[in-house]
Amino acid sequence: IILLEMGRLRNLVHLDLSDNYLWGYIPPTLGRLSKLENLHLSSNSLVGNIPSTLGHLTQLTTLAIASNHINVSIPLEIGNLNFLQVLDLSGNEIRGSIPSTFGHLKRLKSLDLSQNKLVGPIPSSLGHLTQLTTLNMRSNLINGPIPSTIASLVNLTSLSLHYNNLTGPIPSTLGHLNRIRILDLSENKLVGPIPSSVGHLTQLNTLNMYSNQINGSIPLEIGNLKRVEAVKLYDNKLDGPIPPELMNCSKLMELELGNNLLRGSIPSEIGKLQELYYLDLSHNFINGKILSELGAIPSIDTVDLSMNNLSGSIPKSVRKVPHLDVLGNNLEGEIPRIRKLNQLRQEKLPSALMSLQFGITMVELHFKT
Repeated sequence: IILLEMGRLRNLVHLDLSDNYLWGYIPPTLGRLSKLENLHLSSNSLVGNIPSTLGHLTQLTTLAIASNHINVSIPLEIGNLNFLQVLDLSGNEIRGSIPSTFGHLKRLKSLDLSQNKLVGPIPSSLGHLTQLTTLNMRSNLINGPIPSTIASLVNLTSLSLHYNNLTGPIPSTLGHLNRIRILDLSENKLVGPIPSSVGHLTQLNTLNMYSNQINGSIPLEIGNLKRVEAVKLYDNKLDGPIPPELMNCSKLMELELGNNLLRGSIPSEIGKLQELYYLDLSHNFINGKILSELGAIPSIDTVDLSMNNLSGSIPKSVRKVPHLDVLGNNLEGEIPRIRKLNQLRQEKLPSALMSLQFGITMVELHFKT
């Protein structure tokens, strides 16, 4: 337990009680430590609320109360901490909405509210935090649209809004975040197309927009992302062809476009992705042949082309891919040796019996339930 008497240490500048076995409440008397610059209480078993008196700590630059059991809303008074640079309240059970007073924290560089139970919209006032480099709100219950004012966060390098209830379109103004390296909007209820302005994010390393309701075609401008290593757009309603321009992303290691409405053939330029090791194009309407270029990619480990309209035979080079899934197509010819069958993902085994048909050959695979 944190003693009330700690509030008497008026000259204290740094207080780090993290990674202990502290329990109970955060004493409001900590608000008397007027010279305090760093307060670390993370990784304990603290409960209750964040005292509003912490808003009196106007010299504070770091406030970290992550990984506790705080279960009350964030006090508005936190917005009084004008010198605050790091605010980490992640991994609690904090309820209520994000205070609009956070927009007063003009020196803030890192804001982590992830893994809580926050509700309501993202305040447009967060657009005032122009020094912010990291914004993490993943795994909450935040709803409403992504505010266009986020485009004002020109120093942002990481934006994670994963696993919330966000709705509406993806703002085209996100294209102004020209320093961003990680953009994660996955597992929300976003609709509309991927804005072509995403192609302006030339520092991007990771693009996650999977498990939304995004529609329209994949913008050609994604091909401008020369540094991107992971593009995950699966579980949406994307249609049209896979743009050949996407194959200009020469650093790409993971390309996941499964469970969409994509049509057309696999671009022949896919062989340009020499660092690709994971490719998922499953559950689409892709037709044409399986390209031998896929098997020639030196780093390729997993290729999932299942549940499409592919035809013809499987090239010899592709048969050598360590993890290959071609179920549910119109393929013919020699069946490749199936490797590590017991490790096939369970979600792809809807019943105890599956049949693979390659031309006139029928193979039955039986699985114990």
